[in-house]
Amino acid sequence: AAAASAARAAPARAAAAPSLPSLLLHARGFAKRPPQPSVDPRSVTEEPTHVWGLNIRKGGEDPAVGKDEDYPEWVFELANELPTLAQLERVPPEERTPEQEKRIERLKRRAHIKEKNASVL
Repeated sequence: AAAASAARAAPARAAAAPSLPSLLLHARGFAKRPPQPSVDPRSVTEEPTHVWGLNIRKGGEDPAVGKDEDYPEWVFELANELPTLAQLERVPPEERTPEQEKRIERLKRRAHIKEKNASVL
């Protein structure tokens, strides 16, 4: 009877042990996620002082925002939305730039791949 109760107790101890992924996460010590802002950062009208959510170091701080003059021009172009395929196809072919032609081909290729993948399912 004692052997039977010991056999039943052994699986209970094995189930209580933490899994390997949880041990690895604890051992690595990832930086904590930043607290969620109470207000949507895009709706704030005042100038931001820090780039929220870019901290990758444990115990570190989000980087401070510099002056516009400190950044190259291409940084400000990152926020511009690229035209869709429908918008680009409305431009007459003789007026398209090489960049627009390349984007049209890329978007057509992507749409074709998505169509083929959807038909497989």
